[in-house]
Parts: sequence; structure tokens; C-alpha cells
Amino acid sequence: MKEKKPIVSSPKDNTNFPILEEKRLLLLYSFYLGLGSVALFIFITGVNTTYQAIIWKYTSKYIVNSAVLTLVALTAGVLLVGACWLLLKSNPIVKSAGFLGCCLLIIYPFSVYLLDLMMPYSFVYLLLLCIPAAVALILSFRVWKKQ
Repeated sequence: MKEKKPIVSSPKDNTNFPILEEKRLLLLYSFYLGLGSVALFIFITGVNTTYQAIIWKYTSKYIVNSAVLTLVALTAGVLLVGACWLLLKSNPIVKSAGFLGCCLLIIYPFSVYLLDLMMPYSFVYLLLLCIPAAVALILSFRVWKKQ
């Protein structure tokens, strides 16, 4: 049998991520990644809802609500996944990207819920993301306040 040689890191392989050093940043990264991936899933569901609403000739109000829901979910998902990438790069823009993504997931569902009663079925998924988005927003304020 061949003996396994231990892996020795070379100077070229120096991947030092500051996110792995602090548990708060790692938790914030996990929240952003989880919220962003679920928001992108809601985007895909919203595209399907909009497509079916057009095919089955639903009311234009329902189609517009579904399309706006889809765009909000896409924007929030891209902002939050982008915030994860920026967090790995230690970019200072991560504060605003994560803040905007979480605010979209909190403000949009409540504004639609208060103003309109005709909502696509995928709206419920976005409404369920409000609590984790609020937790991520509070956590991000605490992390950035300590730095």
C-alpha cells in the first residue's frame, strides 16, 4: 500500500478569509446566503406563476402583482448572494447590499399585504421570509456596530 503524504500548503495557496475568523461574520454570511437562495427560489416560482397567469388569462392586476413579486424576489436574492460574495472579499459595500436585500424582503410583503388583497400564491413564501430577514438585519447591525 502507498502511504498518503500530508498535504502541505504552498505560499501560492494562501486563502485567508477573514470571514472564517469571526463567528459573527460567518453567521451573517449564512443568513445572507440562506435568504438569498430562498429568494431566488421564490423568483423561479414567481416566474412560473406569472407565466401560468398569462396563459390562463387571469386578471391584469394578478399578473402585475405576480410580475412585481418576481422582480422583488430576484433583486433581493441577487443583493443577498452578492453580499455573501462581497463579505468574502471584505468589501465595505456589503453593508448596503445586505441591508437593501433584507429591507426588500421585509418592506415589500407588508406593503402589498396592507394595500392589496389579490396576491399570487407565491407571495406567502415571501411573507414567510420576513422574520429571518429581520433577524439577519438585526444581526448585521450588531456585527457592523462592533467593528
